[in-house]
Amino acid sequence: MLFRIIIILITVTLSFAGVSASASERLTVRELDQKIVKELRAEGDCINTTNVVLCAQQGKFEPDTLASLLELFDEGAIAIRQYLGSQFDMPGNEDDPIEFFVHSDVGVPHTTIFHEPWIFLNIDTITYDMIPYLHEMVHVMAQWSWRTSEWVGEGFANYVASSVVESGVGYHRSFILADGLERLSEFCGSSAGAAMLPLVGEPGRRSTLSDENAAIFRLMMSDRRTYAPAYYAMSWSFTEYLIENIGLDGLRAIAESMDPSSVSKTISDTTIEEHKDKWREQYCDV
Repeated sequence: MLFRIIIILITVTLSFAGVSASASERLTVRELDQKIVKELRAEGDCINTTNVVLCAQQGKFEPDTLASLLELFDEGAIAIRQYLGSQFDMPGNEDDPIEFFVHSDVGVPHTTIFHEPWIFLNIDTITYDMIPYLHEMVHVMAQWSWRTSEWVGEGFANYVASSVVESGVGYHRSFILADGLERLSEFCGSSAGAAMLPLVGEPGRRSTLSDENAAIFRLMMSDRRTYAPAYYAMSWSFTEYLIENIGLDGLRAIAESMDPSSVSKTISDTTIEEHKDKWREQYCDV
């Protein structure tokens, strides 16, 4: 099973890196997303609830499969909204449904961050029950976690998804972290973990990172199989640590600041670097 997951991950990653050259016609990711939306809205198999719209390539799935997926996504959307409460932050009208688009030209599952409440899934994620649907919905419904902080965005998405599952809703797994945080210590002690560690706790989106950290982020994106599991696991675990120690409001204050260390010091009398050292001692066996 693990070997099959690795092979699928390589295929999906390469598809995203090249964005399926014949299908994408060398479009940007944004342009390809819009093309997929236009196609599926016109010709796809689409069903919906008040909270969720699901459109898949015509004839790719049986009606019962689509109905089951819609129920899964709808239940997740309701649970995440309830979990977030006052931290709910979605683009557009807050009552708009979240739209899922399932297409063979999608590479890595993703959202249209800061634009529409759209989520794009590759068909393989559904075929192999590895849909990161809760993770992606958190990206859509907690935009504050993404605006200034890359690592909080990923860490918080996994944290909320896991919390929702613990309440009895849906599932949380993906090709990147098939085993959740079970291998955290291994990732922390690996060369990949050492390479990704500077990104955890640092402010900035991928487009605003320092030159040094931007190079590290590009390394991760160029070889997701090697580096992404460690990055996602450490971001998730450190996010969980911060929420336990300074609360969700504290995490949000850190996520929205380009000077998280000062904010952390004000909130908890502890800098983000000091929190990071304590987290590593407690969870990474450092």
